[in-house]
This record gives sequence, structure tokens and C-alpha cells, in this order.
Amino acid sequence: MASKDELGKQGEQLAVDYLRAEGMQILDRNWRCRQGEIDVVAEHDQKLIVVEVKTRSGRTHGTALEAVRPAKLARLRMLAAKWLAAQPRSFDSVRVDVIALEQIGGDFALRHVRGRSRWRWLAPAASPSSASQDAASRSRPTSAAAWRAST
Repeated sequence: MASKDELGKQGEQLAVDYLRAEGMQILDRNWRCRQGEIDVVAEHDQKLIVVEVKTRSGRTHGTALEAVRPAKLARLRMLAAKWLAAQPRSFDSVRVDVIALEQIGGDFALRHVRGRSRWRWLAPAASPSSASQDAASRSRPTSAAAWRAST
């Protein structure tokens, strides 16, 4: 089994490959300041997209998606403002996405949740009826092998 750092790097690379395949341009990776780090900064259709990538090899500590709590989302919004302040250009909007990867056997299951910061927080045991967010906020489970094969 890969170490936690190796697993995280592998997950981030898979996330970047996926985002590029979805037509996004990667502007920055692992951007850091005193207050924290942004895993991936991307652009799509004049939108700035800040992406938190969580990778898990099991569910003993919950799912990868459950690991991104409201406080983390608030920090990502603050970090996005700091990243933007250092840029010479502007964007039409800013969005915080989460990419959750879970290792299943030798492959990864990838789940991309767009606009995670707009969601009300859902408890891990949320009912299917709570999945009525707008279309831009819905998650889309995707097998890493499936999107990799399509590129």
C-alpha cells in the first residue's frame, strides 16, 4: 500500500488529468500562503475554480467527500480571495469544487462535486431527497479508468 503522501500525490494527479479532460485549464497546483493551501486552481469559461482534492484508500475515517467540512470550505473561499489578489486578471465568478477519490482495488472511484460551497451541509447519512441541489451543484460519480480511457 502506498504511503499517505504518495496516495495524496497520485490522487491529485488523477484529479488534474480529469479536470483537463473536462476542458479546464490548470492555473496553479499546491498554492500556499500562511493561511493554508489550495490543491488545484483551474479556469473554465472565465470562471475561477478552486479545487480541494481528497483521496482515501478506505473508509475507516469516513469517505473522502465527508472529510471536507464547512470550515474547510470557508478557508478555501478565503484562500481563493488571496490567490485572486495576487493575480493581474479577473474572472467572471469563483467556484469551490471538491474531487473525492477512493481507492477500490487497484483503481480509483472519482466523484466531482461542483460548487460545493453553495451546498448546505449534509450529514453523512443524508436521505436521497436531500440531493435536490441545482444542476451545477450535483456530484457525478465517475470511474477514473472510464474517463482516462475516453481521453
